[in-house]
Amino acid sequence: DKKNTWDLDDLLIALDVEANNVKFNSAVALDGNKVAKFDGCSFNETRDHYALWICAEKNKSVTIANSTFESAGRAIKVADQYVGDVTKVSINVSGTSFKSVSKAAVLVSSTAGADIVWGEGNDITEVAADPINAVWVDEDWADYADLVTVTGASKVIEGSADTNIVVVSNVDELKSAIS
Repeated sequence: DKKNTWDLDDLLIALDVEANNVKFNSAVALDGNKVAKFDGCSFNETRDHYALWICAEKNKSVTIANSTFESAGRAIKVADQYVGDVTKVSINVSGTSFKSVSKAAVLVSSTAGADIVWGEGNDITEVAADPINAVWVDEDWADYADLVTVTGASKVIEGSADTNIVVVSNVDELKSAIS
């Protein structure tokens, strides 16, 4: 029995899609399609899930431009979970802002890796877990980290020393964070 993160009431997109100026008010899953383009879209996820789940299949190509992600959980995940024939995914992100509670802006959990182009104008300053590194490789897929290429941003393995980041705005907050 196949149980997906999108079994609840999320939007499953199984065909190639081009969305312009669309507001998604639940999580979106790309499963079964080869091409997805989002321009001027907002992804609003309020239930501690991924705002955009990308299945690592069909040499999928995803373009996200001039969009916003606001999630009570996480922003984007590239995953080989629930996928029979795992392939590398290509993602191009530009002019997009991210606000999420956990994980990096993009988390990759795929044995095929991913090619990510992090274009100009992206903002991850409101990614609570890591406002510095745009991409994490899931710690359970660390053996495949070399298959994840990131151009224009930094990538780290989840749970590594580089992901132990605390953001503070004054000395008192710093003292509290390190005590």
